[in-house]
Amino acid sequence: FGGLDYAGRKVMGFNNIELITDRPLDVNLREMAEVKKRYPKHSLIASLMVETREEWKEIIKKVEDVGSDGLELNFGCPHGMCERG
Repeated sequence: FGGLDYAGRKVMGFNNIELITDRPLDVNLREMAEVKKRYPKHSLIASLMVETREEWKEIIKKVEDVGSDGLELNFGCPHGMCERG
């Protein structure tokens, strides 16, 4: 992971993680909710990558609803996107 001080704030992120899934979103969401239910004191971070503004709005709402404590928003990764067209 890497860290950055920007405008008086500390930011942290992970580098070079490639976890593109071919599993349906509803399966991932169901499993994320189950993990949060079983381990409520642990942090659940959702790593997200979609293409359009509307998809971002929808997926962020869905992962917040299942109990995600943090979001990793992948705006710049070209890997996997060409396979989706």
